[in-house]
Amino acid sequence: MTPSQLQQDVVSLLKKADNVLVLPSSPIDGDCLGSSLALYLALKKMGKNLQHYALRFTWSSLSEKYLEIFNDITLVKEG
Repeated sequence: MTPSQLQQDVVSLLKKADNVLVLPSSPIDGDCLGSSLALYLALKKMGKNLQHYALRFTWSSLSEKYLEIFNDITLVKEG
């Protein structure tokens, strides 16, 4: 499968960037969390300076327990 022009452009921008901010959508769900963490970890391996933010109020207490393993995520309250 050949990447689309948009996909190629996104990859090019990410390769050029030194600093990247990862913002999952809100309200957050499992797919969003998984894909944003995968992107974060891939970019971290590329040596990028990263920030990853997620809104605390959208997460259940169970989800927050799992997030303890990802110390680099900043949880913020809306408003």
